[in-house]
Amino acid sequence: MSITVVVTNYLRPVNVRYLMDALCKQSVKPTIFIWDNSPAQDFNDAHADWIIRSSRNARCSPRWWMASHADTDFVVIHDDDLMPANPKVLGWTLDTAMRVAPFAVGYLEESPGVLAIQARWLTSLPNLSKHASRYN
Repeated sequence: MSITVVVTNYLRPVNVRYLMDALCKQSVKPTIFIWDNSPAQDFNDAHADWIIRSSRNARCSPRWWMASHADTDFVVIHDDDLMPANPKVLGWTLDTAMRVAPFAVGYLEESPGVLAIQARWLTSLPNLSKHASRYN
């Protein structure tokens, strides 16, 4: 199973660099997409699989468009001001997602031709502690 992490950046390049480092250290290696809403700066990271720079702050809606282009089994929408609490968070998330899919954590947003799921699983997840031993 595979997972894409879509990150929206707005004026937090330092945060996103830390986030990229944390994502690269995950037990499950994600595909990483970044929508950069920071028109006055030029964010770049070699670990990102796809970066789009906007000439203006387009807010959050572009991340749903990027998510619709993922060719992985699951997509996580990740904010630039959050950090995975453990290097196994994506592994736990993917393991749980495979067992309980289809599901949504967060909310659903529908736009023409796109149905996107926002998931924010970054700290303790319900019922995951009993599965954590798989990733120790």
